[in-house]
Amino acid sequence: MGAQVEGARACPLGGGIRRPAEKHAFHNVEYAQIPDDTPTPENYQTTSFHSLDDLKAFKRVGALLLMASKPDVRNPAPGYTIY
Repeated sequence: MGAQVEGARACPLGGGIRRPAEKHAFHNVEYAQIPDDTPTPENYQTTSFHSLDDLKAFKRVGALLLMASKPDVRNPAPGYTIY
């Protein structure tokens, strides 16, 4: 991984993210999980998660940060022909 994001840790998905991205002509694929250590109030009402425990578990594991770039669009990807 290139530039480090403060608080980020290596993503256990590893090549499971890199390979599909590279297959679709992305380069410089980097990824990390960024945990959220901010407190969650016990009375917080979540609509995005099934329960407060699910939200806390997600925050502990961290959101996935995926960064990649594509080559110049004027240069076609391998195996792609512009007519």
